[in-house]
Amino acid sequence: MRSEAQIVIDYVLPDRRHAEGRLRAPMPSYTLALLLAQTPATLNGCRVVARVHDEQVRGRYYPRIEQPDILCLTYLTTGAPRAFEISEEARAARSHAGTPIKIVHGGVHATCLPNEALLHCNLVVRGEITPPFHESILGRALAMRPEEKDSVRLEFAPAVIRRPPADWSWMRRKDYILAPTTQTSVGCPFHCDFCSVTQVFGAAMRAVSEEGLRRELELLPRKRVLAIIDDNFLQGIQPRQIEHCMRVAEMLHELGFKWVTEATVRTLIDARERMMRERSGFDLIEFFAKHGCRGLFLGIETIQDGAGGLVKQKGADETLELIRCCHSNGIGILGAFVLGLGSDETPEYAKRLLEFAIDKAKLDFAQFSINTPMPGARNFLTGTRDGTIFNFDWELYDAEHCVMRHPKMSPEQLEETHRWLYEQFYGYRSIGKRYDLMSLGSLSSGIWRRAVVGIPANLILHRTNRSWNDRIDREDPREIVPEPHPAVLRHVSDALGNDPCRPGELFDFRPPKRAAVVQ
Repeated sequence: MRSEAQIVIDYVLPDRRHAEGRLRAPMPSYTLALLLAQTPATLNGCRVVARVHDEQVRGRYYPRIEQPDILCLTYLTTGAPRAFEISEEARAARSHAGTPIKIVHGGVHATCLPNEALLHCNLVVRGEITPPFHESILGRALAMRPEEKDSVRLEFAPAVIRRPPADWSWMRRKDYILAPTTQTSVGCPFHCDFCSVTQVFGAAMRAVSEEGLRRELELLPRKRVLAIIDDNFLQGIQPRQIEHCMRVAEMLHELGFKWVTEATVRTLIDARERMMRERSGFDLIEFFAKHGCRGLFLGIETIQDGAGGLVKQKGADETLELIRCCHSNGIGILGAFVLGLGSDETPEYAKRLLEFAIDKAKLDFAQFSINTPMPGARNFLTGTRDGTIFNFDWELYDAEHCVMRHPKMSPEQLEETHRWLYEQFYGYRSIGKRYDLMSLGSLSSGIWRRAVVGIPANLILHRTNRSWNDRIDREDPREIVPEPHPAVLRHVSDALGNDPCRPGELFDFRPPKRAAVVQ
């Protein structure tokens, strides 16, 4: 039995696939680390005991055993069914004090579909939080009656993000491939139809304060490559944005970090060209490489000009030139592509895409995704309204399964094409072509730097891909969920009714009205 002067708060990341397997995960949740860092030491005069449970690596979380006073779940769409399951278990359990467990939902899915989340919890927290807001949320949850429900959001997002350093004390380094991670900015101005980032963080790109970032970086180990999980590391092409990004790179270099991050092709090309015009002989890519950058995640998305109406897209030739420049400076490239963006795509398109990735770009790594209407994205709203989404099984919203109809390709064709691309890209012949194994002795130091890391990693991914396919082959087919919950339909109707034309305007920081009790 716990002391009356103690409040137990559990932060849990639900996981749909690994909850039974306890597999090594790619990266630890930065959200969990921030939540722990922002938790107050005391609440209502009681000492707070905060705990973290990542189901990806620790297995299933059991509310009946853990018995927290407040259970906070943060999750993506694929984790939503598991979050709902945990919540129902928590409703039937009791805290250490024998009182009902107060349940709080947050994260991308709950932010985008709060009506659905409210079916399973007391309080939904939409979007990001600040330390004072965090404390008020916990106090509000603790005071709520078991049947009470509410939805809250920051009224105004801070222009400059100030927060304590992420707390990684809960993390076991051996459980993750890249760990720990950091974040230097949030937000994205591009409003891609298939992406929910703008809905969650807004269109205005906002940076973490440089003094706060330095405090966090000083606490992190230098021995391994640091992953920077910004949606756009380079925030834009205005001088203040480029200079901020350069100061961050200088800070990383000064503190001894080698790092990888994500950048938008258009922003990176345009910023590089601007710097070349304004500073004769200055190359932004070379600057990043000299300051520790070892890899970039580039959202190339498609090689069809104009497909999907992507504002951030550049032509294939410009993209290839950018990749070659990165390679010559020893920066590895993970190119990300989305299948099903173009209405005229056929299985033949995949062959051209593979030729681009292997023979022309010689990408170090590639990510192939099926165009998936993620809640919060424009194509989820229109796809639900128009009936092009045929499956609302949230566990399959992983960009590996087809849940939305395509005008030229069947769901089976899209999924087979997706599988074929991975098999071919991470095949032995592809690895040999991309790293030109026959002439490694004559290659530059930049190419060697990529090869030393890239070749072993590609061989591991070759084996991982085969194991993953074997696992998929053993899984039983899942029944299609043809309709979402009525709470989801109400949210879609409200969102489209507010503004049927401009998806960016669906996002704002106005406080939501008090939510009614959902039956």
